[in-house]
Amino acid sequence: MDAISILDKISKGETTPAEVVKTSIDKIETENKRLNAAVEILRDEAMSDVKNLHDGILSGLPISIKECYSIRGKQITSGSKRMKPIECTEDATVVKKLKVAGAIVVSRGNTSEFLLGRETDNLVFGTTHSSINPELTAGGSSGGEGSLVGSDCVPVGIGTDIGGSCRYPAVFNGIVGFRPASGQIDKTGIFPAAGNEFTESMNSPGILCRSVRDARLIYNCIGNKNLTASDKLNDVKIYTSSDFRVAIKDESIHKAMNDAVSFFNSISLAPTDISIPESGELFNHFNTLMFAGFRDKIYEWSTTAKGEKLSYAGELLRKWTGHPTLSKELFAILLPFNLMKPSPKKLNTTIDRVKELRDKYQAMLGENGILILPTVGVLAPPSGKFYPQYNKPGIIDIITPVSFCNVLNLSCITIPNWKCQRDKNSTPPAIQLISAGGNEELLLNVAEQLMDSFEN
Repeated sequence: MDAISILDKISKGETTPAEVVKTSIDKIETENKRLNAAVEILRDEAMSDVKNLHDGILSGLPISIKECYSIRGKQITSGSKRMKPIECTEDATVVKKLKVAGAIVVSRGNTSEFLLGRETDNLVFGTTHSSINPELTAGGSSGGEGSLVGSDCVPVGIGTDIGGSCRYPAVFNGIVGFRPASGQIDKTGIFPAAGNEFTESMNSPGILCRSVRDARLIYNCIGNKNLTASDKLNDVKIYTSSDFRVAIKDESIHKAMNDAVSFFNSISLAPTDISIPESGELFNHFNTLMFAGFRDKIYEWSTTAKGEKLSYAGELLRKWTGHPTLSKELFAILLPFNLMKPSPKKLNTTIDRVKELRDKYQAMLGENGILILPTVGVLAPPSGKFYPQYNKPGIIDIITPVSFCNVLNLSCITIPNWKCQRDKNSTPPAIQLISAGGNEELLLNVAEQLMDSFEN
């Protein structure tokens, strides 16, 4: 069941908050043995909180929070063996709002080290696996939340998304992943912040859940404005882009895209093809901004409590001798980060160009435009096999639709099409809907109807 169904059963007296929370925790403890999704299960705290419920729209709803969010009395390690843990003295703003609404935090989800990986693996907590097939990656960096929601342990997980960190886990666990535009949700109390403001403008809290209506429900608790549901799509303009630079590696993804186009045709919203010639260029800009925003930060965070600074050569020796202090993925990222740190001039040129393109696509999508793209060009690969695919030099076509949204700070949501699942051992393909930043209401209204068509 999705969150709204659970809350409905509670309101009708068919179950109680205590029963719902206990069932959730019991299932996490069972599923975690094969998925390794939760880094901490908060049984005692949750069962205490459920006895003193806040009277809000989420009263009694179990949720999971990514380990990078401050929770009073807890530590943030960000999956780092080197970083001195951050002692949390108060809840992050998002956590505060969820608790006021009556939600019960039952677990903290695993993440990639420093949230910089597209798989969820680190030396502190290990590897998180897909809820659909534990041999496959759960995606990252919010993979713990994706796996917990995908396995029905919790109806909602709260993650982050600076480069697909909510959408990869959504795709690879067959659930909904919603990234509002940066600035729509308060980020106070969330680790990490990028080293420059413009890179940070690509980052946003994100919601992983089982339905689009749940994404709206949770956003209305933590976002800066209230979104209203509507089934009226008369003025909506639907766009596709045949020249968007993306490589599709599985036929099921083409089928899911065709299903989406067919649905909009059936309700007299035939998509218009638009040109997006900058899709490859934007991927390069994404890398430039990430290199500028995080290279120095990685070295700062990796300084141990004893003052030992990170040395790439030293870590290479540790890796060779079997005693690494960085995860495989972060180590693989570090070399290009070292080699490709942009000069101040190149960074400023990149920022100016991205500002120009943000204005262009914000205006192009406008108040009523929705762009359809595949979320990612592959289904979930085996654990440890995804990050080598995107650490190659050049433009990585299988992931360009993901970074496109972050660089331009567009709102986006990914929804699975289970009818197109290739076989029972593979993850379903997923479609991404994209709107202008700040136009989340329209985005979710369109996405809800599309998801209904996928399920019926």
